[in-house]
Amino acid sequence: RERDALSTTKDVFKDIMAQANYQGRKRAPGPTKMSVAALRHMYRERAETLAIDAAEKMNARVVKALNQIKKSGKKLTQTGVREVIDKYVNAYTGTVLRTVINDENEKGFMAQMSHPDVMKNNPGLRFVTMRDDRVRHNHSPAEGFVARTSDPVWEELRPPLGFNCRCRLEPVSSEEIKSLRIGHREAPPAGAHRDDGFLAS
Repeated sequence: RERDALSTTKDVFKDIMAQANYQGRKRAPGPTKMSVAALRHMYRERAETLAIDAAEKMNARVVKALNQIKKSGKKLTQTGVREVIDKYVNAYTGTVLRTVINDENEKGFMAQMSHPDVMKNNPGLRFVTMRDDRVRHNHSPAEGFVARTSDPVWEELRPPLGFNCRCRLEPVSSEEIKSLRIGHREAPPAGAHRDDGFLAS
């Protein structure tokens, strides 16, 4: 049964390559062949890693749920086992799926924004949240934060900052970078950081 869950998780990730490529193409001005190829390579590598990680965590939850049913004295039927597996496959895979797509969208977006032709007119990035009551306490301090695309601060502050993170980056024009007097090494906003235990690639 655990092998079934692992196979199902990997199959889901194989089916979303086209969607990630499309999302990466449509956001930034002037996408290049280089940036799209880089996105495809990064996506495949990240998806495989997260698929295995998701499957391992999901399988642990499935085993725990089945053991709880056994301890309760209920009879474990084939249909019952299948229902437990399907429940965790759908829930956990959905979470990781949304996160890996967002992660690769943002990496592809940054690759495109880092192209010299793009940076002539849009040399900066702005961190944007969804500005609602679901924004996490450690994501909201970064709302509106602006830094140059080449600034190392994005190594720690590039979305997603956690699973199911809805934050994103937007281009900032050269005129705005000048008016805001943005330097080449900006300090991250106080209180803004990734969720505990979450490591973006």
